[in-house]
Amino acid sequence: MSTAFVVGLFSLVNGDRRAEQSGSTQTFYCFYETAFRYSNGSEASSAQIRVYSPLGGLTLPDDTLAFVVAKACFDREGPILLDAQPQQFFPFPGDPSEEAYYDHVPEFDFPLLFAVGRVNAPSTIDSLLPPLQRFDIAVSEYVRNTVQHSKAEMVFNNSTSRWAHTPTPAVNSSVGVLGMSAAKTSDGYIQFELLSLALNVSNNVSIGGSGSLAARTVTVTPTADTQSKRDRFSARASVTKGATANGTLGVEPGKHSHGKKKASTEDADVGGGPQDRIALAVAEGLRVLPDMANYVDLWPLPLYIELNVFDNVRHMQERRHKRTSRRSRRVLSISRASHSRAAEFSVVSVDPSPSISTTATMSSSQGADSSTGTAVDQQLAIFLRTDCAVPVMKTADALAALGIPDMQTFNTAIRNDNGEAFEEFIQKNGAFHGLTLWEMFSLVRGAKKFCNSK
Repeated sequence: MSTAFVVGLFSLVNGDRRAEQSGSTQTFYCFYETAFRYSNGSEASSAQIRVYSPLGGLTLPDDTLAFVVAKACFDREGPILLDAQPQQFFPFPGDPSEEAYYDHVPEFDFPLLFAVGRVNAPSTIDSLLPPLQRFDIAVSEYVRNTVQHSKAEMVFNNSTSRWAHTPTPAVNSSVGVLGMSAAKTSDGYIQFELLSLALNVSNNVSIGGSGSLAARTVTVTPTADTQSKRDRFSARASVTKGATANGTLGVEPGKHSHGKKKASTEDADVGGGPQDRIALAVAEGLRVLPDMANYVDLWPLPLYIELNVFDNVRHMQERRHKRTSRRSRRVLSISRASHSRAAEFSVVSVDPSPSISTTATMSSSQGADSSTGTAVDQQLAIFLRTDCAVPVMKTADALAALGIPDMQTFNTAIRNDNGEAFEEFIQKNGAFHGLTLWEMFSLVRGAKKFCNSK
C-alpha cells in the first residue's frame, strides 16, 4: 500500500493542450510548467502539471494561480511530475496580468506532501547535524499512465516538545506522513519538514469494531444547491445539509419523512420529489445558465461539458411539458370540434431546390410578407439536422453571421486553423442566435467528426 499526493498553490506558465494515444483511444490533457518551492529559500525545482482537458477545453493564461491536489512522482533527474483531475484543479479567477490578482491570495507558498510508503535508510550524502533526524520514504503512485516509484526525505527536530518522544521509524516499516517542502539535497532528493507521522501503517487493520463495511455505509443523496457562494462556504453548519448516522440526508431529527412537505407538481413531473436526480440537475442548470451568453468570459471552459448536460436536461424537461400541454389541448379541441376555429400553425418550408429556407411559413392571419429568413443549401441543412442534431433554423442564422450559406463554405471554415475560429465564434455568438449550450456543443462536435472523417 503506497500513495503520494502533493497539495499546493502553483503558478502556471507555458500551457499546452495535446492528445495522448492509448490503443484506439485518444485523450486530451493540458500541460503546465510550474515551480516547486522550498521553505529554506533555496532555488525552486521545475515541475510539470498534467490535468485532463474535456472537449472544447483551453489552456489557462500564463501566471494563472491554481490550487492543485495531484499525484506526484519525484524524479531526481528531471522535473517533478504531477497528475491532477479537473475535480482537483482550481484556477483562481481574475486577470493574472494585473497586480491586484494576488491581493487576496493566502500565504501558502510551499507545497505539502501526503504520503503512505515504506521507510528506507537515508540515501542522501548530505550530512545532517543533531537534533535533526531523518528517514527516507519510498512511495509508488500512478503518474503519466504508469506506476512510478520515487523517494522523499522526511526531516524532524527531536529537540522540540512535539517530537521529543518520537522514535525514528524502523527501516521497512510502513508509515503515513504529512510534510512541507523544505529543501532539495545535493543528490536530487526532495526534503520535507515532517508535520505529522503515523507509525506502522497497515492495510489490514479493522477500525470501528466488527461488522461488514456494507452494513455501516452511510448513503448520501445530493441535494439541489441554489445557494450563493457566501452561503456555500459558510462556517455555520446546517442540520438539514448533513448526513445522519442512519443515512438520511436533509431531515431534521424527530421530523423524519412524515414532516416533509408534499412535493410540488413540477417535482412530481420529473420523477417524484425534490431529491430526484433530474430535478437536481435542472435546479443547478437554472442557477448557472443565466450567464450562458457570457460563459466564455465568466466560466473556465472545463465547466463547459457540465453546463451542456444541465442545459440538455432542462430542455428535455421543457419538451416533456410542451408535449403534455399539446396533448391536453388536442383532447380539448376534439371535444369542442363543432365550435373550434381553424388552427394556426407554422412549418419549416422545404424547397426541393438546392436551397432550404430556415424561415417558418406564417399563418394566414399574419401575412406572408413578414417572412424573412436565412437560406442554406440542402446538403448543409441535412448535415445540420442528421449529423449534428441541431435545429436548422436557428443554426443557419448563426452560420450566416459567419458567412456560411452552403456546405462548401462550411467545409472550408471548419478546416481553417483546425476549426478553432469556427468553434470560438459558435461558443461566443451561438447564444445570441438562440442556440442552447447543448446545441452549440452538438454543432461543434458534429463539425469535428466531419472534419476527422475526411
